[in-house]
Amino acid sequence: MEKQLPAVSMRDDPVIKEYLEALFQGGKMKEVNETKELLDYLDTMEQKFTELIEEVASLKETIQTLQNPETRTRLSMITDKLDHALKHTKELLNDTKDNFKAAVKQSLDDFKSKGKHAVIKTVDTLHVKQALQHIGRSLAFTNGVVRTFNGKVAEITAQSRNIKHNFKNIGRIMMGKDAIPYPNDVQKLSVLQRAGTSLFHKIEGLHQKMVSTYKKLDNMGKTSVKKDLKQIENNKANDAKFLEKVLPKENSR
Repeated sequence: MEKQLPAVSMRDDPVIKEYLEALFQGGKMKEVNETKELLDYLDTMEQKFTELIEEVASLKETIQTLQNPETRTRLSMITDKLDHALKHTKELLNDTKDNFKAAVKQSLDDFKSKGKHAVIKTVDTLHVKQALQHIGRSLAFTNGVVRTFNGKVAEITAQSRNIKHNFKNIGRIMMGKDAIPYPNDVQKLSVLQRAGTSLFHKIEGLHQKMVSTYKKLDNMGKTSVKKDLKQIENNKANDAKFLEKVLPKENSR
């Protein structure tokens, strides 16, 4: 299975760097730290989704080695759905990152157009919060698919371990035929059970982290207009003091 190259960190994006520097120069250290935390979260989420998609691909490969064709078909249908759900959720995340970058660029353009007394406006995180809600619902759906997969694997494992009590094999035995055992499948099904349980806990962890980040965003970017106006007035006052020092007074001419 081919490994994907790691994505470039959002912090390394030139526009993001310029935005963080503008926040820093405007004395908005709280917003700088909050933005960095959000950027790191989005980057980490993307990497986690990449890893989960690779794990599902590994699951699908294991399923294709099962001897029982009916088992292969039943489990493949579920993992195909799981693969689609994870890739869809990752697309939602990538759209969120792109939209955030676009909002940052707009904030910088507005800042530059207002002159030296302007204060950089913190990016409105409303769209990010809405996007996280969509991602959260998608994660919940994805884990529902994982739960279905785990239940089906457990069911098939129980049937495989009690092969002579399987209804289809009871019919074969009554007809004087041998039961159809798939001894190698039992071991592989155990591997699939462990992998499925691990997937469930990892996705649940991502969902909990998403909820935590959503709550933090409620307190991010709430710098009041009054605070920004005060910063502008301070900038003007400092400029006035500087001019008073360097320019000659009227009565000294």
